[in-house]
Amino acid sequence: MVYEIAIALFDSPSSVGTEEGDIVVCRPPLKGIGKKEGTGYLWFRVDISEVLGNVLTQKWTNESGELVKKRRYNIPLDKIKNLRPTFSFSNARNLEYQYQPLMEIDSKYLFVDSDPGTFALEILSVIKDKKIGEFI
Repeated sequence: MVYEIAIALFDSPSSVGTEEGDIVVCRPPLKGIGKKEGTGYLWFRVDISEVLGNVLTQKWTNESGELVKKRRYNIPLDKIKNLRPTFSFSNARNLEYQYQPLMEIDSKYLFVDSDPGTFALEILSVIKDKKIGEFI
């Protein structure tokens, strides 16, 4: 099943909040994103199982069920740079610039391309489970 995934480009000020690279959205495809979503997050599509799609947005809790971090799974931005050498950290973090190098969007933040492409297969190898400290 094809999912749209968004990863955070910035850390949240909260101690349990989102960290750079955290997977914040894993959803069935929609037509587009909002302006804030287009500049604060990096989007791509991936063809994965429904089970994995549901797992990727799990929260990180301890044995008592208390929240440790809002997001458990992360894709380190340096790993994206390794997979896509043209990826620009400065463009990605510039909130005035519409930069979505992994998924084409138009000026109204509508998705142009619905194909997950080959990058989707590569990205699966760099998803990190922060709870156990290893790549899945």
